[in-house]
Amino acid sequence: MGGCASTYTIDDVSDDVTVENSIAAGITKEQLEDLFPSLAGESIGKIIAECHNDLQAAVTRLLEMPMDEGTDLQREGDPDASAPQSGVSDPELADMQRLYGMAKSKETDVRYQAAVILCNLSLSKPLEPGAHRVLARLLDDTEDVALLAATALANAALHEESQDSVGDKDIIGRIRVAFNKHESPRIVEQLARTISNVCYQREDLEKKMLDLKIIDKLFETAILGSENDRVESIAALANLSRNTEVQEFILVTKIMTVREIAPLMQRSNDNETARNVVRFIGNLSVHPMGKQILVEEGVCSPLLYSLTMGEDEIERLSALAIANLASDAQFRAAYLTETVVFDTFIPLLQAVDKPELSKQIGRAMLHVLARASDAFKQRCVQHGLLAAIMPMSRDPDISARILAARILGQLHTIRGLSASW
Repeated sequence: MGGCASTYTIDDVSDDVTVENSIAAGITKEQLEDLFPSLAGESIGKIIAECHNDLQAAVTRLLEMPMDEGTDLQREGDPDASAPQSGVSDPELADMQRLYGMAKSKETDVRYQAAVILCNLSLSKPLEPGAHRVLARLLDDTEDVALLAATALANAALHEESQDSVGDKDIIGRIRVAFNKHESPRIVEQLARTISNVCYQREDLEKKMLDLKIIDKLFETAILGSENDRVESIAALANLSRNTEVQEFILVTKIMTVREIAPLMQRSNDNETARNVVRFIGNLSVHPMGKQILVEEGVCSPLLYSLTMGEDEIERLSALAIANLASDAQFRAAYLTETVVFDTFIPLLQAVDKPELSKQIGRAMLHVLARASDAFKQRCVQHGLLAAIMPMSRDPDISARILAARILGQLHTIRGLSASW
């Protein structure tokens, strides 16, 4: 079943923040000396004086100056501050090197400004792998800095070309540590969003998250976190659960927690939470073990509830999960009662404005009718099944017409019915 990626902006970070005006906001001469280690303190003081003590103008001058040959803002032995690689012009390279230097400053204000800039950059273009490593390092910083860093990583992971870099085992390791360190719901939300975006449509990275033991933290925040934490953590679990090995791990070791997550479909007032819970359970239902375990653990009732929530995508995903589960005899006996078939399924089959929904309900009906008695089939007809199927039999979509023909084929055993077709 499908996945989704999410975007996010920090309230106090505007899109027009530049390197110059970010640095100039409250910075001191001593902090500038730390930021530009290749320049002597006297040189920085001279430039400030030449700019008539206008710090904004002085910062602009400093950023425009060419760096001395051989100047390196990396600290020896620390790969986190590696400079950008391919596809970056010389002026951009110098600017990013200085930015990475800011992120390694001893001054919290300077590191904060670096995080602001990287967060804004992450919204508009892919960041280089070096920037991802710098951001991961900042996750261990103060709460304000860590929030910006986590948000920037989540934004960066939206770019397809950045997924491998953000999904690097060392960065994911730092994210796992940050889950444990920070209690701020906003930080936890962005950490979960990073995992969700990294794994979007990437089966190889889904498996990697299992190996790196990040799934335990997602389950924890899905149950114990704030509303926003739950939204992002369940979205991440829904993306991860497309992977067969992840499905098996969850079904074998986390099914009790799945039981706690399933009712959130009904309890939450947020459609995004409901949609992701449906995706999550639907993905688990695809696994060969999934049908039996999900039915035995009683997590399927919310799927029937969400069929009539009035939100098209939630209804479609619920119908898809039910169609997967309907091949299981226990599921049919426990959930697909006459009331459900007559009052919910047959009316939904007539939803001509929702062809995918009616098609998935048709798939479920096929499983029901294949094992049903003629008496039950007769009652289905009396409740309008034929009238519901006839429009589908004339659908331009050949798969819909085939489905309608198969359902009609299940009704041929009813005496005298074929004469009325």
